Amino acid sequence: MTIFKTNRHNFLGKQFILYILSGAAIGYFILHPLTMVIYGWYGHLHDGMHDYPFWRTFFNHIIHSFSFHMVPMSVFYIIIGSLSGLGLTIYFNTLRKRDGTQSQLSFADLKELIRNGETQTVAMLPSLRYDYRQVTTNTSIETIVIRTIAGMLNAKGGRLFIGVNKFGEIPGLANDYYSLKNKDKIGFEQRIMLIVANNLGADICSLLHLNFYILDDREICLIRISPPQRPVFVKENNNTVFYLRMGNTTKPLNTKETLTYVTEKKKKQVLNV
Repeated sequence: MTIFKTNRHNFLGKQFILYILSGAAIGYFILHPLTMVIYGWYGHLHDGMHDYPFWRTFFNHIIHSFSFHMVPMSVFYIIIGSLSGLGLTIYFNTLRKRDGTQSQLSFADLKELIRNGETQTVAMLPSLRYDYRQVTTNTSIETIVIRTIAGMLNAKGGRLFIGVNKFGEIPGLANDYYSLKNKDKIGFEQRIMLIVANNLGADICSLLHLNFYILDDREICLIRISPPQRPVFVKENNNTVFYLRMGNTTKPLNTKETLTYVTEKKKKQVLNV
């Protein structure tokens, strides 16, 4: 089993080094010379040398800033620039975690999730709309995807693999792609968002974060599902059904069970606040 994605930790390490080196370079090659130019020009004005050409001040102090005598100050600005780069790394990394964009899994984490099989927070479906038993496209299979997403939304959220069956085998998304107007992962994501908006509500789309990986030379989709602030119902014919992820299955609840569950969940949310 192979995956052709940059390991998250390697990416963060490279990003960390890049920001620090960039900050150090900016400190040494820009901030330090600029400070010297401003300081020199201010000195000329203070000494009454108003007719002294600015361009001469500029070039003289630029050259002087890189001289041997200015090494201590150069080191100071390199340190300032490096610390600024470090601060930017931490800041942007925090933003990515907050908005969910930093959701790529490492190779080891991905393998472990699949190896452990389905749980309350992990589900696996072989396709979005391709019927492997009938060997044809069957859009009614999308209902299973919607029910699974709704069940996870109403529980604790979780991760839904599409293109991976419950045995950990990888049929991939090629057959799904072939059935779509845009026959790639962009068309696939558009289809997911469309059926979610139509069946669960447009506001739910913001709670789904899709990532695509390649396993065994086949592309799969991993949807990270965040729990909403409201109960989610699935529109089925003229009815609305409440689905809940329980253990490694997704089950519909009747009216009484739904009311009890939603009420208890709200109580727990209030207590946690």
